[in-house]
Amino acid sequence: MERLIRSLTYPKTLMWIFMLGLSFTVMGGIGTIVRGLNYQLLAIVSLGGLLLGWLLARIRAPWWLALLIVIGSGLQVVVIVVGYLLPFIWAIVRVVLVYALILGWWGPDGLPGIDPLVTAWQNLLQGSGVVLTRLGTWLLSLAGEGAYDPLPLQLVWGWALWCAAAWGAYQTWQRRQALVAMIPLGILLAIAVFFSGINISTLSIFLSLALALQVVSSWERKQHRWQTNQIDWATDLSHDIAFAAGLLIALIVVLSATLPQISISKIVNNLSTKFQECFSQSSQQVDSMAASFGLERLVPYPTRERPAGIPSGLPRRHLLGAGPELTEQLVMLIKTSDPLPTPPLPYEIVYNIDYEPPPAYYWLAATFDIYNGRGWNSGQTAVIELEANEFQLKPEGPGRVLTQTVQPVDSLGQVLFTTGFPLQVDRPSKITYRSNTDWAGTILENDETYVAQSWLLEPTEAELKAAGTDYPGWLTRRYLALPNKLPGRVRSLALELTATASTPYDRAIAIEEYLRAFPYSLDVPTPPHGQDVVDYFLFDLKKGYCDYYATSMVVLARAAGLPARLAIGYAPGPYDFNSFQYVIREAEAHSWAQVYFPGYGWIDFEPTGGRAPINRFAEDEPSPLPTLPANFNLEQALAAQQTWWETMPLWQVLAIGLAIPASVAIMSVLAVGVNNLRLGQLPADQLIPLLQNQLESGGRRLGLTLPEGTTPLEFQNALVQYLDYLAENRPRLQKIIPASADIAQLVGSFVSLRYAPRPVTAEVGVTCLAVWRRLRWRLWGTIVVKKVRRIR
Repeated sequence: MERLIRSLTYPKTLMWIFMLGLSFTVMGGIGTIVRGLNYQLLAIVSLGGLLLGWLLARIRAPWWLALLIVIGSGLQVVVIVVGYLLPFIWAIVRVVLVYALILGWWGPDGLPGIDPLVTAWQNLLQGSGVVLTRLGTWLLSLAGEGAYDPLPLQLVWGWALWCAAAWGAYQTWQRRQALVAMIPLGILLAIAVFFSGINISTLSIFLSLALALQVVSSWERKQHRWQTNQIDWATDLSHDIAFAAGLLIALIVVLSATLPQISISKIVNNLSTKFQECFSQSSQQVDSMAASFGLERLVPYPTRERPAGIPSGLPRRHLLGAGPELTEQLVMLIKTSDPLPTPPLPYEIVYNIDYEPPPAYYWLAATFDIYNGRGWNSGQTAVIELEANEFQLKPEGPGRVLTQTVQPVDSLGQVLFTTGFPLQVDRPSKITYRSNTDWAGTILENDETYVAQSWLLEPTEAELKAAGTDYPGWLTRRYLALPNKLPGRVRSLALELTATASTPYDRAIAIEEYLRAFPYSLDVPTPPHGQDVVDYFLFDLKKGYCDYYATSMVVLARAAGLPARLAIGYAPGPYDFNSFQYVIREAEAHSWAQVYFPGYGWIDFEPTGGRAPINRFAEDEPSPLPTLPANFNLEQALAAQQTWWETMPLWQVLAIGLAIPASVAIMSVLAVGVNNLRLGQLPADQLIPLLQNQLESGGRRLGLTLPEGTTPLEFQNALVQYLDYLAENRPRLQKIIPASADIAQLVGSFVSLRYAPRPVTAEVGVTCLAVWRRLRWRLWGTIVVKKVRRIR
């Protein structure tokens, strides 16, 4: 160790610093550009590759042997790290150590059975087989349009970074040719930048570090040669070289970033243009191939819109932070076309009877596609207006038609609720959808009882496991999108949970089961400002209600390469056997996750621990429904929920309806009378300016606009001309439009008050008040008619 420390001279230390900087620059650039990469994995393989290359250079291994070791060891390391196989390897090592201790202490007779070792070895082989199978499937997909799978993506990029870092370190320490040694790392970064089209300042940083490493490695080689040949040199020569090299490197980087003729950005853009021109016919295939490697040209994050078809009356817990609103209040009653179930019988009778409870249906209202770190939004949508019983968007996958009659009890804001995919409804509706006929929600013309048909998917577990990963391009772009600021440990957890799951369905189930182990709680604090909600729930809060569970599953599924979205509506409610219908209460307001499976469409998943798991139509027990209270009476519950005006007799409703306008009229007459008394008591010099002010206010309300500094006579002329214009365009207004003579008399009295040499008499004030009383009703009548008929 002391010899190793002494060997780390000043140039060697700088070489290590610059090599680490180069590797981590490439790691950061690739991690930023390539979708879904794990920074922790990249850091491990970068550092491991550098150490391996340094060790190979220390033992002076030939280049061909070093290349074979780098390639083979890199594949093994990334399979173990990416596949999260270290626990299996540690289990084998632990069992072997225990066996060795027992064998050494007790002898052969004390050796226990080898079952734990066999189990650990089988787990390792099974996990390795799943990882390699997913890698092989992904490689075969590259022959066609490609497919996105984050696990092979981690394997390929991690292995490439391992090999590039190890080979670069080997060449740097073996031959001291840093620029040549760092070419593989530079190629990785250049490929990523080329296909992504983002800011390429990372290339400038990489170039400056590579030049600095070249200078230091050359200086270290010269120092070594001088020491070997016992040649003296000036001790301060290194400082002069460092200053000159640093200045030259800074000049090169600044010039490359500022001068257009040598701009790196233009070079890359020109190469991209030439490449697309040469391969214009296969550009779509190239883009698909790049997307398979996680190299998609970055576009702005999807724009947000108000969730389509979601009124203010619905619970808003999908916004994460509105808080739970769980009550026993009735929301709706639903009858389906399923055969009427048999009411449950007492235990002693039903003991030998195969009783099948009613199906547990989720009642879907809307879906959301954009996760922003704090909650959910809907992307850009379009609306189609449909007539009654007109078919909506085409469903996907095999299924059956289910008819449901929905009777709203509480205001649902005209939202269509169905189980499964809505097909048609017996009233006009507006369907909201995203591009590629991606359904987002449906709203109705009113909130009355409606009959709807929906397409109900009932695939088995075996069918979902065999669905594959043939996702359309638009689907992956929309439903694999995650914020760029999503914490890396969230992505790491998604890969850890799904690395050894062989099918997309198994990965979804692994995430669902992991989240269902979290305790359910309604008493949770609001997420801290600036922290991602999913990160807060998974690693800090570790408890919550449906929005946290559903959001976390959608985000983890997307991070694992599964297209997923958030669904809101109502969970399965209890069944009333007296009226043979589902009773949906506010307590069933719910959000859950939907994962897309090719050939079947969107399949529901229930990650919330406080809810019963979803039955996949296998041989397991049906999903249980919530139970109603033993003394539940639907008629009493509906009566208790009615408001006082709903139970009021008709004569009381009519009396209140007539009393309200009568009261308004009486109060208006009293207000006018009081105002007349107040005006009649004012002296003329106070009354006339007040009346002039009210006349000008009425003109402004009428729509007359005049500049500041307008004289009273100019106002009079403008008001009379405007009233004449209204009378010509609307003959009916001629009967109520104020007389121009009254306006002239009132304005003339005001002018005389302001400019006449003698004060006005009390008789003039009485005359002006009488004129205003005639003028006032006509002026305000004209204003009302103009606003009601929207006369311009």
